[in-house]
Amino acid sequence: MVRTILFILVSVLIGWIIGSQTAKQNQLDSSLAAEVCPQFASQAEDFPNDDLTLPEPGNTFTECPSVNSPVTANRDTDVLISKLLKNRSILPEDLFTLDHWNLLEEFIDYITELDLSTSDIHRLRAKAFVYFDRNYPLALEELYSAKQSAINQHVTNIIQGEINALTNYVIRDFFSIAPTVSAKSFMETMNLVHEKQPNYIPVISALVKHHLLTGDLSLAETYVNNIPPNEENQIAIDILKGRLDAAINNAEPTKPGIPLQKHGNHYMVKATINGDITLSLLLDTGASATAVSYQTMRAMLRASSQIRNLNISRYINTANGRNRVHLFQAKELDVGGFTLTNPLIIPTNLGEDNQIHGLLGMDFLGQFQFRIDHENSLLYLIN
Repeated sequence: MVRTILFILVSVLIGWIIGSQTAKQNQLDSSLAAEVCPQFASQAEDFPNDDLTLPEPGNTFTECPSVNSPVTANRDTDVLISKLLKNRSILPEDLFTLDHWNLLEEFIDYITELDLSTSDIHRLRAKAFVYFDRNYPLALEELYSAKQSAINQHVTNIIQGEINALTNYVIRDFFSIAPTVSAKSFMETMNLVHEKQPNYIPVISALVKHHLLTGDLSLAETYVNNIPPNEENQIAIDILKGRLDAAINNAEPTKPGIPLQKHGNHYMVKATINGDITLSLLLDTGASATAVSYQTMRAMLRASSQIRNLNISRYINTANGRNRVHLFQAKELDVGGFTLTNPLIIPTNLGEDNQIHGLLGMDFLGQFQFRIDHENSLLYLIN
């Protein structure tokens, strides 16, 4: 009897000791788990003891997400996406949030996988095209698509504000002292917005100003005459007509017009290099420098010793965008008796069009006031 009682007491004592040690070990395990993975510190009480398994020596604690884990990274990236959507600015200097992505394609791929509305996807794509590529026409195409798929009038108004802001930014930049927007990008932007919003006065004014500067008075007059005559537009109409009349009065040609030849939607003109090399050049107000095909440049170098390879290159605006080119220099470039001395000439790829030798750019045309008589296919240059 006594032996039985002693056996029971010893068993109870041993059980109590084992239970106490197990509780202490579980508490230690929980503390260590929280130390290895801080996220568990506030959640340890909610986890069953069996879930707080410590790693084997030399192994990583795979149950603990690191600060840079995909889960955390995605959460941070989603915050950036939310900021981009809340940011109503579409201007490049306000889109530094996109620095998080290295490439345009990387950003486009990321947002494609998100659960976003069609309108939001288009808005984000527009911001990316502005920030990464400065492709304003493509960005505006995305904004117009976003506007078309907007869920309500409030969102529509936000997107229209972005369209107007980006359009006005392109106009201000193009007419600034040191523009970054090329003539090609400017014209594509203006034509797109004018097609979508034909009565938007800032675009009409910009087109008129551009065509007055390039001497295309007839086209400038067409834009002015197409402005709807109402009280809201009357001030703009009066201002633009005043500028047009002044340009017409000051642009009376003192020399005969230079014959032009139609080439698709453009004009070709005869030009002479160094007095003895005759070329057919396409008028191109979107090119900052005069350019010739590689084949033409090789022929010119063989024909004249007065064309120098400057052995330097630089980035310039061409008909195909901004490109790095090698520079050559001729003694003179003459068009219809109007001469530019020491012109720079660049070789470029003109495709398979064998009817033209090159492009007559704004390095020549910008030296004069000029206008095109479309009806009679004549170019008038005024010193």
